[in-house]
Amino acid sequence: MTFGVVQKLLGFARDILIAGRFGAGGATDALMVAQNLPLMITGSLSTALGVGIVPVVTKLRVEGQKEDARLVVSTILNGTLFVSTAVALAGVLLAGPLIRLSAPGLTTESMAIAAGLARVFFVAYIFLALTSVIGLLLNSLKEFSIPALSPLILNVFTIALIVWLAGGLGIYAVAYGFAAGAVVQYVMQDFWLCRKGMRPGTVFNLRHPAVKRVLVLALPILAAALVADLYGVIDNWFASHLAEGSITAKTYGLKVIQMPVGILTVGVSTVFYPTLSERAAHRDEAGLADTVAFGLRMVALITIPAAVGLAVLRVPIVRALFQHGAWDETAALRTSAVVLYYAIGIFAATAWPIFLRAFQGMQDMITPLWMGTFNAGVNIILDWVFIRRFALIGLPLANSVTAFLSIALYYVLLSRRVRGGLQGGRLAVSLVKITAASAVMGGVVWSGLGLAARLAPSAGRAVQAAELAVLILLGALVYLIGLIALRLEEVRSFGALLSRVARRAAGTR
Repeated sequence: MTFGVVQKLLGFARDILIAGRFGAGGATDALMVAQNLPLMITGSLSTALGVGIVPVVTKLRVEGQKEDARLVVSTILNGTLFVSTAVALAGVLLAGPLIRLSAPGLTTESMAIAAGLARVFFVAYIFLALTSVIGLLLNSLKEFSIPALSPLILNVFTIALIVWLAGGLGIYAVAYGFAAGAVVQYVMQDFWLCRKGMRPGTVFNLRHPAVKRVLVLALPILAAALVADLYGVIDNWFASHLAEGSITAKTYGLKVIQMPVGILTVGVSTVFYPTLSERAAHRDEAGLADTVAFGLRMVALITIPAAVGLAVLRVPIVRALFQHGAWDETAALRTSAVVLYYAIGIFAATAWPIFLRAFQGMQDMITPLWMGTFNAGVNIILDWVFIRRFALIGLPLANSVTAFLSIALYYVLLSRRVRGGLQGGRLAVSLVKITAASAVMGGVVWSGLGLAARLAPSAGRAVQAAELAVLILLGALVYLIGLIALRLEEVRSFGALLSRVARRAAGTR
């Protein structure tokens, strides 16, 4: 999570740079669409293979079969290289038709830019596919720092090439920086995997029982990932028919939301997955249920106040982050509205991966497939209904409603799978207390925001940023006092966790 915070900050620096250089128009819409296509195809493949390989390799390690584990690693990595290269080649050749199919509302000029960018991204995603699988392999070996560090490299190279080449290459500098970072992070993670004793070789044995098991697990995950990513493409399909810049506003609003969501989703679900896999391998249902319940309470502890804070401070946050250079007031207000409706579903969007990992840890990949299909179907239907009534904000609203429906159904399904359920009463008490403390915090911050507007209605950018920082700190303090006053159990757990992390960092026990 610590590396996740730094990575998100660097990601925001990259996004702020792109917003200032290129604004919210046809070129940035083209960039968002171009990134989506390779991620949908190549990213889904690497996610499926990576997630499928963790429980299998973990089980082999637990049973002491290290050579079999190494054979599985080599086979899956070589297969990933072959398939992702073939997909990338097809993507390069068919970039134009794919862009026209996925975002028909773009102008002719924006379509041409998107096709050119997509060709670069398709090549880059060969290395990202390999990096994704290796990262999950390192997680299965309980190595989390290096996989969490590698996205920093991606952002550093992207920022550097934007600064260096944007004047001559325009928005193509973003794609070239991304590609350079993808190569470097792959080399780093591959080196670390070798240091962990899992050096991949040239073995490609699809007949090995463990490899077959990975593929059996990966196929439904691949289908679920493609369905989920297809929803993202359809989301852009709807947005492409709205005013120019709508795709960019939607994407940047989601980036603001993903600061708390992305950090927690990656941090919690990544670390929990090997633990869930181990407990499932030992048939420890009580331990698995306890891990899931603990994860849900910890996610609620942070995401519910984050949702309230982002909803209240959405306009000053978006202005402070993006409104400079080519990014104007219209783009800022449009993005702020998107942030509000995405904020509604922050808790659900962050809790969802915990349920997903629980089923995957039990090597049940069919339930996530059906759930992913359900999510995409409901989301697309709600997109169609809401966009006709609410225009652009209908898309994030549909996403939030679907997220809550999804975790409710996931909760019921998982409660039936584990003896004793998921400590529903204890979770409900925590949610009520956290929501109450968050509501008080939101009221205080809202009042402070109004007071700042009355005292300094024409404040400059520096003063506005300082006011925003003070309001965020004030909100955090009020929230913490509220939790202590309500005697929330998770505050003590979180404090003990931070204490252990600090002692470990200091080299003590």
